[in-house]
This record gives sequence, structure tokens and C-alpha cells, in this order.
Amino acid sequence: MGISISSMSIATTLEVGVGDDPATEQPSPPPPTHPGGNGNDTIAGSSGDDLMDGSGGHDLLSGQSGNDVISGGDGNDHLYGFGLSGDPSGDGNDTIRGGDGGDYIQGNAGDDWLNGDDGNDRLNGGAGSDAISGGLGNDSLNGNKGDDQVHGGVGNDTARGGQGNDDIQGGDDNDLLFGDLGNDEIFGGRGQDVMTGGEGNDIFAYVVGDAAFINSSGSYAVDVITDFEDGADKLRLNSSFGSAPGDLLKDSSDAGFSTVGAALARAHEMLDAHAGIMDLAVLRVGDDSYLFYNDTGNQAAQSGINSIIRIVGLTPDKISGADLFY
Repeated sequence: MGISISSMSIATTLEVGVGDDPATEQPSPPPPTHPGGNGNDTIAGSSGDDLMDGSGGHDLLSGQSGNDVISGGDGNDHLYGFGLSGDPSGDGNDTIRGGDGGDYIQGNAGDDWLNGDDGNDRLNGGAGSDAISGGLGNDSLNGNKGDDQVHGGVGNDTARGGQGNDDIQGGDDNDLLFGDLGNDEIFGGRGQDVMTGGEGNDIFAYVVGDAAFINSSGSYAVDVITDFEDGADKLRLNSSFGSAPGDLLKDSSDAGFSTVGAALARAHEMLDAHAGIMDLAVLRVGDDSYLFYNDTGNQAAQSGINSIIRIVGLTPDKISGADLFY
């Protein structure tokens, strides 16, 4: 049976877009959208990638499996990256925002991004290496398993790393920070913070203005490290001058002091008599060590100590320059 050139031309024209022609391929359908209303909604996603928005009201949203994007909106919401029935281990890498209100957010398996936004929120990363932020409010955050980034944000927060090598930041205000298991790096941030490293070789880090403060009226606040282990943990001190920690000065009498105020006065004397940049004085008060310094790194400002760190249960003879770094 003969085929003419004309019919071949027509056949070729009809084949355009039927096979793999990228100009006419049909796009993948968008993820299912599950919008809520202004009431109290209960919405479960699909096994794929879902977009869920609770809008107003106190909502319960669960993404099931897939890489879901979930927003609670206004109200006190319960937001889950996984399904509340069946096997919860099959969920994906979810993005969940709480919105306004006091929310409970749980990512579970997968590398999730969780943000509490405004309100006093509770956030749990679950398994996977998660990025968790409390936002505004007094939040409770737990990285749980994996190497997580846990940031408190603004407010008096409680943040835990859980298992894994975590990066934990308190942010503004007075925070309680726990590294738990693993080799963690803990930043107190502004405010009067209490930090506990837990098991592992941990780094307690301070940048300019982090280590509490002494104001013009002479009152002071103290940051606290509860479990520093000499030879295992490290203290990282950064100054605005950009220099590494200078000399570590100790009181030769090692008699100790009964009050922090008395130790502060002695630290002024020691630093005034020792010309150096970013020098530190460590003195004993009871069974604890207190580290005094000026984080501007300005030699002329040594008499204006502006930073105090309390190291619980460790006397100055156990602290050396090897425990400090820039």
C-alpha cells in the first residue's frame, strides 16, 4: 500500500503534542488545596502534597504523607505534618506555620520547617533534621531526633535540641536552653539565660551583648551555664573589637567571695591593673565560677565590665584558656 508525501505530511502534523513534545505536555496537577473557614475546622490531607489553611478558629489540620504546606491562621490550632491515623512514619518534609494564637505544631518524620509565629506555642520537630522557630511569644520548642536548628525568637522560651548535634538559639529575653544528647552549639542571645549542654561535647556561645549586662545604675544580671565540663565543653566569646579572648585572670588567694557584688569589685581591680584586650577575670563565689569581662574588646573600657557568666559547680582552678576560644 503506497503512502504519498502529502499523507506523511498530514500524519506528522497530527502527531505534534501526542508524544514527548514539550510544547504541548500537560502540566502536573497542583497540590490539593484544603481551605478552612472562620470556624473550628478539622481537615485531613491526602497521601500527596497538600496545601492547607485553617484561617480563623481553633483548627485541627493533619497533612498525612507527602510534603505539605500547612498554615493555622488565627486561633489556637493543632497542626500535624503526618496523619493522625495509620502509620505516622510515612510523612514528608513539611512546612508548617502557626499564625496568631497559642498553637501546637508537630512535624514528625522528615526534614520539617516549623514556625510558631505570634502566641505562646509548642513545637516538636520529631524525626529528621528540622528548622524550628518559636516567633513571638513564650514558646516551648523541641528538636527531638536529628540535627536540628531550634530558635526561640522573641519571648521567654524553653528550647531543647533532643538527640543529634543541634544548633540552639534563645533569641531575645530570658530563655531556658537544653542541648540534651549530642554535640550541640547553644547561643543564649539577649536576656538572662540558663543553658544546659547535656551529654556530648558542647559549645556555649556568646556574641556582643549576650552575656547579660550591667546598667548605669549598677544593677546586673547573670547568664548561667549549669553543666560545663572542662576538657569537653567550650566557651566561645566574640567581641565587637573582633579579638579572641585575652588573658584569663585568677585571684591568687583563691579565697572565694560570699557575694557576686564582692567578686565584681575584685574583678574591676584585677582588670584595671592588667593592660590587655578582651581579658577576663574568673572568680569563685561559693562552689561556682563567675566570669567577668567587657565584650567591647576596648582596653580603656576594662573598668566598665558589662558581661557576667556563672558556671555552676566548677571552681576557677578547673577553668583554663584551653576552654575558651573566639
